[in-house]
Formats: sequence, structure tokens, C-alpha cells
Amino acid sequence: MNKNKNWLKNFCYFIVGFVIFILLSSITQINILKDLNINIDLKTVITRTIINGVAFYAVLYFLILILNMLYNIRLIKKLNETTEKIRKASKEKILKERRKITMKKKALIILLIITLIALNIFVFTIIRKVNIIREYSDKLKEYQNITNFYAEITYTSLKNNDIRKREIWKKDNITIVKDIEEDGTIRTNYFENNNRLMLIDREDSKEYVKMENTENIGNLVVLEYATFFTENNLWEDITAACTTKITTEDINGKECYKFYISDNLQFIVDKDNMLKIEEINGNEKMELVDYSIGNLTDDNLKVPNLEEYKLIT
Repeated sequence: MNKNKNWLKNFCYFIVGFVIFILLSSITQINILKDLNINIDLKTVITRTIINGVAFYAVLYFLILILNMLYNIRLIKKLNETTEKIRKASKEKILKERRKITMKKKALIILLIITLIALNIFVFTIIRKVNIIREYSDKLKEYQNITNFYAEITYTSLKNNDIRKREIWKKDNITIVKDIEEDGTIRTNYFENNNRLMLIDREDSKEYVKMENTENIGNLVVLEYATFFTENNLWEDITAACTTKITTEDINGKECYKFYISDNLQFIVDKDNMLKIEEINGNEKMELVDYSIGNLTDDNLKVPNLEEYKLIT
């Protein structure tokens, strides 16, 4: 009769614990799916969680039962060794000792459940960040292949608030990079194949330099942004997820991801297109002011009249 009661009690504990496990797991998965903009109904989430989690929970529960059994065996051995002392103790003392034993068992079970819940939340958080990093990595590789774009970027020194501006035009094998310095000096580099023409516009002079066998400027991503998380390696993604804090923030009305790597290295990407719009790297802050992809024509890449410039040899 007692054995039947014990089995019934253990079965009830199993059912109650499994329901709690399913609810917590389902809530965690729904929050992650919302962050990833994946629509899925509650019934489907719960059904999948039950199917995927029943084996894991059953193994964990039976592990707890085995640990509990081993604990009881050790306890019985200890009680047998001290039988004479226990017999001399009063009934009140015996009951008190039993209550302590019961409380220890309950505390152990509660601790294991809390550990399981914490582990579950940690795993789902890592999965969420790995998915974001993989999405960002795939988009970076797509941007690296762009051959027609315009970008306007500002760089601000966090030490003295000096601001410089850069504009970039790229179409096929022609790239133009225009830098406007704090003192008003404008340096414009024209890259075509392996040839480079640099124009220097100052308030009191205009000069130009021609160079051959120079390397053409790279694409939008390589030129302006550090290419984090570009490896097709799951372990690298997991490592990055463990060491990078990723939050969702609203920036100028846009929903964005903020990647916090360290105090000196942080960047923000637009959640819709995974394009980096802001970066803090050391003492410099970069902001993407404007951009256009696929809209440049040959008229945007014309070289000005060099008769107004003096050749520097």
C-alpha cells in the first residue's frame, strides 16, 4: 500500500513539475520569437515544447529520484549506525530530526528546479543572440558584394568634439572618396582600376596628385565598418553570443540592435536591414547620415576640370 502511495506521489510531482517546466519554456520561447519577428501561435509553441522537452524532463526527474534514493540509502546506513542513540531519544526529537531531513530533501529539489530554469533561460538567450549574430553576418556578406552605392558619414572625436565628414560614391570599378576636414580642407580621391587621382582644395590653393598601381578602395562594409561576426562557424557565433551584450533599442524612431562588446567598442544596426548606423570605436564615434544603394549613374562620378588645379610632382 505504501509503495503504491509513493508511486502516486512521485507521479503527481512529475506532472506538476512538467507543467511548470512547459509553461516557463513556452514563455521564454515566445519572447525570443517576438524579438526575431517570428509569428507563431501559443498552441504550436506549447505543443512543440511538450514534444521536445518530455524526454529531457523525464531524464532530469528520474535523475533527481535516483539522487534522492542514494541519499536515503546513505541516511538509512547512518541511522542504523546510531540506532542505540535514536532509541534513547524522545519521540519529539525523532520527529524533529525527520522534519529536518524532509526540509533538506525539499531544499535540494527546489535548488535543482531553480538551476534547471536558470539553465533553460540562459540557453534560450544564447540561441536568440546566435540567431541575431548569424543574421547580421549574412547581411554583412551581402553588403560586401555591393558595387553601386553612396554613403555620407560623420566622424566625431569624443575627446574634443572635432567633426569631419566623408562622402563615398562607388560604381563598378570607380570609387570616389571625399573627406572634409575640420579646417575646411577637402581631399577628394578618385580611384579607377589601379589609378588614383587626389584633389586637394584649400581656401587659398587647389592642387592634385596622380598615382599609378594603387589599390582600389574596397566595398562599403570593408571601407567604413569593422566586419564583426563574419565567420561561418557555429562555435564562433556561440562564443560571440556569450561575450557580447545585444539589446533592442529605439533610435530616431527605428528599432535597432545594439551590440555592446566593451566600453570602447559598441555599434548599432538597423533591425530592418542590418546596416550599421552608428559605432563607437575608442575615442571616435561614427554615424551613417545618409546612404543610397544601386542608384548611381556615370554623371555622379565625373572628374572636375583639372585646369583649375596645380599638379604636385
